[in-house]
Amino acid sequence: MVQLEVNNSVQDFYSKGLDCLKARNYLTALEYFNQALTLEPNNVNIWDKHSITLRELGRYYEADVSKSKVHQLYYSQELRQEEDLPLERASLELVSPGSAPSSIETLPHCTINQADYWVEVANRAYHNFDFASEADAYMKAIEIQPDSYSNWYNLGIALRKLKVYDMAINAYQNVLRIAPDFHLAWNGLGNAFRDTRQYDKAAAAYHKALELEPNFHYAWHGLGNTRRAKGEYVAAIEAYEKAIRINARYHLSWHGLGNAFRDLGCHRQAIFAYEMVMKIAPSFWRAWDGKGAALLSLGEAEEAIDTWRSGIDTLETHLPFNHEGCGELYFRLGYHQYLQSKRAAHALPCLLEAKANYGKALYHLEQTPLSDRYQEILKKYEHVKNLCHKERQSRLKVS
Repeated sequence: MVQLEVNNSVQDFYSKGLDCLKARNYLTALEYFNQALTLEPNNVNIWDKHSITLRELGRYYEADVSKSKVHQLYYSQELRQEEDLPLERASLELVSPGSAPSSIETLPHCTINQADYWVEVANRAYHNFDFASEADAYMKAIEIQPDSYSNWYNLGIALRKLKVYDMAINAYQNVLRIAPDFHLAWNGLGNAFRDTRQYDKAAAAYHKALELEPNFHYAWHGLGNTRRAKGEYVAAIEAYEKAIRINARYHLSWHGLGNAFRDLGCHRQAIFAYEMVMKIAPSFWRAWDGKGAALLSLGEAEEAIDTWRSGIDTLETHLPFNHEGCGELYFRLGYHQYLQSKRAAHALPCLLEAKANYGKALYHLEQTPLSDRYQEILKKYEHVKNLCHKERQSRLKVS
């Protein structure tokens, strides 16, 4: 940690940072540049070297934000100089990279010590699906602005995606300490409580969100999920239907409605709900899976198989390619054929189809990070493979 001394100037910190950067002592260089930016937050050259140092450290989101500061400052200076000349373009005399920093007119951009910087870092991490870096950046922003309810709220979302539920709950509770009528935080708190199977607390949080915003369909949907998780299927259907009346295009509420109808054994109503999902979001594989399962429960096996195959065809024609969905639907086909083999007079044809579909399921799941699911289906594949071998051996003995 570099000690900030009274007699250290921007030039001192910048020069020492450059020396450390050249010596590849990046952490110390970064600290020198941070101190220089504290004293002179709108210096193009310092931000440029700050960005280079962060990139060398592998902190790419921060480096990108620092680089954006370079561009903001550069073009703000260009604009100011042009505004001073009403008739013709000014010739710019900007500080060249690598030279000693000169005095630059103060512009209203955030400094390295301001929360806005870390919020920008968090946004870049979010767009790259790097939720750990996003959460870390929001924590740094909160250190600077501990009463920013929006940063606490976004931190809660990131932590929930990371499945760090206790910390997510704490983040949402901090939002509500600052802004008790922020309905989105009550909904987020309900989601986190539901994730941890604290269903009564989840329901209470959703109800609070709905007191504040009665037409907030996400809270009705969350309440439906909570009621279904508790086995309260009729209450779940009522909640999903209220969500759908508010936003009939939200496919997850239709899917939840279909599941709740299936739980009650109302398979025709479930099929209707699943078909609504397919119209809104054709590549949502769980609807194809659910409709096939409902048809199978009605004894319509051929229609179920056709549904699963149609689902695979649909997924294969929609981008981005959904390997998880294809894998699960191939598995569903294979598992049905495996069960058919137990009832068939000649098991081998069904087993061979099951093996082939399990193999296709494994191919697709291998393209996903779902290693546990892959291993689970691999065991079933090996089991069916062994059964095929035994069937062939028994046929040879008979012949």
